[in-house]
Parts: sequence; structure tokens; C-alpha cells
Amino acid sequence: VFDDTRFFNNQSHDRSGSALKISLADQHQYSRIFFTGSEGQLATTLLEELLPSDVVLDIGAEVGVFSLTAARMGVRSVTAIESDLQLAESLEQSVELNNLSANILVLTWLPSSHQGYATVFAKAERGCVYSGPHTTNHSTDEFTRAVYTTPTRSIDESIAERLVERPTVVRVSMEGAEEFALEGMDELLSHTEEAPRAVLLLVYPYQLRRVLQWMSVRGYSPARDPPGDLPEELLGDWQENTMDWDDPLMLEWYKQKVYNFFGAQIGGGSIEGESFLFYKVQPSQYKGRFFRPTHT
Repeated sequence: VFDDTRFFNNQSHDRSGSALKISLADQHQYSRIFFTGSEGQLATTLLEELLPSDVVLDIGAEVGVFSLTAARMGVRSVTAIESDLQLAESLEQSVELNNLSANILVLTWLPSSHQGYATVFAKAERGCVYSGPHTTNHSTDEFTRAVYTTPTRSIDESIAERLVERPTVVRVSMEGAEEFALEGMDELLSHTEEAPRAVLLLVYPYQLRRVLQWMSVRGYSPARDPPGDLPEELLGDWQENTMDWDDPLMLEWYKQKVYNFFGAQIGGGSIEGESFLFYKVQPSQYKGRFFRPTHT
């Protein structure tokens, strides 16, 4: 059990609150205590803005730092979804250790665009490489990490069936599967009156353009917190929420992000996505449903 004493995990800014206790199954889970470089400050901002009336949905909750902190700050309820069974078990233990069983519901299916099943790798340390050379033992042709089949369902279906309470704040950290999770949240995010007011979203670079466009057309804006490496020429448009997502400079920014990401994969280095804090600023303008055509 790890005692986390960072200020946003305590009940006051002077760190006078008791430490957050986090149960870890192995050394790989230790890295899951920490947010990625781009997500940390945005997560802190969102946690500080939480209200007692908020309903929090944490998709890809991992060891539960965001969920546990939100619950300790007194929100109405938290639903934490983590499909990796070992991480989910650690999260459930942490919920009990912090006496938050009445505040946090832990679910273990994989949020996606539809109900069914998916085959996935178990998660390792944060920033790990999931490409073939780093998940397969070439001397035996066996995977070096667990592979398992997990049930999938959409957030929209789960809300309709009252398995998940309609959230006012959402965090999504799906390590490359964020498009599928968003497809399954289309009705929620497009709702005229009951859409979440804020969405903290970790995006892997090869999905950046589509995800930014998808959120924008549904009335969400990341204008308040532009990326630190955004070209200076685009900063004004970003902050004024007038961004052209197909601007040539923006396309070059996407491209460089993708190059860096796959370069890290090939080289076996640490990989991570880009984080954005979206706020609902206007009604959805989109009349379709998914990123890509679907077949019935």
C-alpha cells in the first residue's frame, strides 16, 4: 500500500488531509499512480473545480487516483471503469482502504461503441510499448504479458439501462481506444441539456485530428488550456475557440506528434498521449453518429 500525499489528493491545499492510500499488486502498477506529463495539471484543475453535486465517470481508472480523489473531495458519486482485472482489483482494495465503498462503484467491462467482447493485452507500466516486438517472446512465440477477453458495452447503453449514472464530469484514458469509447458516448456528449460540463480526455496521437474535430462539433472546446507545443501562430485561434482543425500548421502539428509516437514505439521508448480538458460551450452541431461507417 502506497501513501500518496500530493496536494490534490488531500482535502486541503496545505496538505493537512490524510494521505490517500493506494493498493498496488506489483511494481508495474506503481507508475499508474502518476498522470502523464500532459494530463497531470489538467487533472488537478478539474479536481479543484468539482462540485458536491457532481457525478464523476472515470473511464480507464487504472489504480484509481482520479476516482479516489474525486470521491474524497465530496462529489455525489463516482463510477470507475477499469477493464484490466488486476488493476481493478487494486482499485477495489484502495476503495476499501480509504473507506469510500459508499461513494465509488467499480466496473470491469471495456467501454466501446457496442455490446460484445474484445481481446486485449493486460496493462503494464505507464508509457509501455504495446507493439509486437515488445509483447512477444520471439524464442517461444508466446506473449510476454497476459491476453484476455473482456466484455464490452457502450456508455450510452449503460446509462439507458441505469447501470451507470449520467455523469456531469468525465475522464477518459483508454490508451489508444478512446475513439471507441467516444462512439459509445455520442448520445451523452450530444445531449442538449444533460451533457457533461467537462471532459478530460487522453488522446493517442494517431487519433488527434479526428478526436478534436469530433469533440468540437459536439459543442466542446479545449480553448482554456492550449498544448504547450502548439505553434504560436495558432495560439490565438485556439484560445478564442475559432480553431480550424485542418489548418496547414495544425496538420503539421498532428504529423509531428504521430512521428514522435511511432518513433518511440519502434525504439522501445516510453509512449504517452496528449491530454485535453474540454468544456461544453455550445449545443452539438453533429447529425451523424460514428467516426467510421458501421455495418448492421
